Amino acid sequence: AMFYEQPILEPMVYWMALNLLINSFGTIHTTLLTKGMDFRTIMKVGGGASSISACLAVAMAMQGWGVWSLVGQAISATLVTVVLLWLLHPWRPRWVFDFASLRSCFRFGGFVLLTGFFYTVYTNLYGLLIGKLHSVQNVGFYAQAQRLQQLPVNLLTNIVGRVAFPAFAAAADDKARLARGMREALTSVMFINIPLMIGISVLAEPLVLTLFGSSWLPSVPVLRVLTVVGLMWPMHALNINVLKAQGHSALNARLQLIKLSVGISLLVAASPYGIVAIACGQVMTSVLAFFVNTHYTRVFLNYGGLAQLRDIAPCLAASVPMIFVIRAVMTMNLPSQIVLAVATLTGSMVYLGASRMANLQPLHNLVEMIFRRTN
Repeated sequence: AMFYEQPILEPMVYWMALNLLINSFGTIHTTLLTKGMDFRTIMKVGGGASSISACLAVAMAMQGWGVWSLVGQAISATLVTVVLLWLLHPWRPRWVFDFASLRSCFRFGGFVLLTGFFYTVYTNLYGLLIGKLHSVQNVGFYAQAQRLQQLPVNLLTNIVGRVAFPAFAAAADDKARLARGMREALTSVMFINIPLMIGISVLAEPLVLTLFGSSWLPSVPVLRVLTVVGLMWPMHALNINVLKAQGHSALNARLQLIKLSVGISLLVAASPYGIVAIACGQVMTSVLAFFVNTHYTRVFLNYGGLAQLRDIAPCLAASVPMIFVIRAVMTMNLPSQIVLAVATLTGSMVYLGASRMANLQPLHNLVEMIFRRTN
């Protein structure tokens, strides 16, 4: 609060810190559900918590709570998540502590913990430096752009990550099978993520206008740059999951520290030049991280960065006609909501049509999965 000269941050931090304590009571349940690949229960818990916390936040905002509505949403989402996990999963802690188990888990998990800690510090440096060197408004513009870019990507990555890690771990001793699984997972997720991120980039202005209004338009250039980061993010997640699934958590921690050091250096160098420059620095960090991550996928599985790029190139090519169609819709003199709806619908149809003409395998896999679900 003193750093930002914003006294309201002090009580807000007190309340937000409760999330750390509350969340700890549900982490084992989530881990066991993930390990058992019970994603139906995870979806029920996530959907219930999101719906209830969103309703609470809207009600608080309508009652004039302002920014405290976001605090209420965060705490209620965590609380509802924990309650639902305890209701839907039988695991309960015992009043014992096993140091042998801790030592055994820490050989692998300690490096994962260290990596996660430094990554959390790194990601929060963006808001810290922007708020100190520029203005609170610029923090909001950058955060809003980042949130729009991360929301679909995080949802997609979390789903894929939860499925991929246990699946990869089960195939860790069979390198050929693991490489095939990695290729299939990569092409499937990028088949969805590539048009999604390209669409958000092209439709950034009507999207921001529709969701937040004209006062948030300065976030549009940042959003367009950050979609490049979002486009690459699932590829990072999959390559890291392959590395961890083979037991290389120590190597992954070292790689993460190297990438974070470069990222922090670029962030500090770009900070004086504004939020768009900071976003460009994030793109440079992401590109570097991709080649660092895929180097070891090539070493261990003979499936490196260039091979991965070749596999997703058809999805990129199928997105090109979509861009022209979306651009054509945007030239029409229509309200932003109509432009957004029409461009999304027509762009999706053109992308799927181009994918069908190119006979892309991920499209066949998607259709087959939907057909199995409906029957």
